[in-house]
Amino acid sequence: MKTFVGIDVGGPRKGFHAVALRRRQFDAAAFTKLSELLKWIAYQKPAAIAIDAPCHWSIEGGSRECERTLRVADERISCFSTPTKKRAAGRPFYDWVRHGLRLYKALEAHYPIYKGGKPSAPLLCETFPQAVACMLAGRKVSARHKSRVRRQVLRDAGYEPVGLRNIDEVDAALCAITAAALVSGRFATFGRNEDGYIITPLA
Repeated sequence: MKTFVGIDVGGPRKGFHAVALRRRQFDAAAFTKLSELLKWIAYQKPAAIAIDAPCHWSIEGGSRECERTLRVADERISCFSTPTKKRAAGRPFYDWVRHGLRLYKALEAHYPIYKGGKPSAPLLCETFPQAVACMLAGRKVSARHKSRVRRQVLRDAGYEPVGLRNIDEVDAALCAITAAALVSGRFATFGRNEDGYIITPLA
């Protein structure tokens, strides 16, 4: 039975929340150090990993193509706008983006990042939990009460969120579902090779 991993990225203090999905059940863990997370991933031996963090800086301004085109049921999904590396330089707010990029770099030797086309495991991709929840629900859902709403989306999709202690672990679970969708071929892509794709499952 294949294992799929989802990771919610925080800043250096908050660290990482990770979930392994196996047999439609979630196994959650939290890490403050990248080295600890990498050991956990190696133990899980996932077929694919999906990360809630930008995989690339913008190349032309205040956002990336994937962020501008992200849509569910013909409705635009608002998400974080990634600036250029130069604009982010020296600004602590973007430490979490830099933290995520270090994770991608550490994983890419064994998990090539998705570059379009037909995927083959093992693989790594970027995703966005709010868009995943909307895709699974088949409509745009509220982000205001995201913990309650996203837990219900998981239940409606056939996943019981037992053991998910907080919204970060719920989001990591949604990422893990995206990793599974990437391997199964039931996924949607937004973006381009130049500054990265956002991947979501299909309902």
